Amino acid sequence: MIVFDGSKSDCRTADGVVLASVETSMGSMTHFTATSLSRRTQPLSAIKLPAEVTDRAAWELEDAQPVR
Repeated sequence: MIVFDGSKSDCRTADGVVLASVETSMGSMTHFTATSLSRRTQPLSAIKLPAEVTDRAAWELEDAQPVR
């Protein structure tokens, strides 16, 4: 018999920022609590992924084939 037991609870701001989280699974518990939060305008360059992350050649992947 395989039994999976787990749960997750979050405390979030009205716009979805996680301030605290508790996860339990098979008797273990992981939790974190934000110790500070600051909001400011960020330029897109601060959060934009590098181009090579989405470059198939960088991952040595073949070109995608169309779905038929």
